[in-house]
Amino acid sequence: MAKFNCTVCPETKEYNDVLTMKFRSEGIRYFDKDNNPVDECVCGGMMEQESKNEGFGGFISDGRGGTGNFKRS
Repeated sequence: MAKFNCTVCPETKEYNDVLTMKFRSEGIRYFDKDNNPVDECVCGGMMEQESKNEGFGGFISDGRGGTGNFKRS
C-alpha cells in the first residue's frame, strides 16, 4: 500500500494497486495501471509518498566471514 500526502493542503490518498515510477522533467512521478498520475492533489499541488521505516537492515554472517557459499564435505 502506498500513501501520499499533499504538500499544499492536508489531503491524503492511499493506493493498494500496483504503481509505476517514471522519471519526468519535474522529477520522479507515480502512475497507476491506467497511466494516470497519482501524485497530483485535487487542489493542484504535488503529493509526496509517505515512507515508513520499519524493521532493520543488516547483514547476517556465519561468523567466519562467509557469504553463503560453502563447500560440502
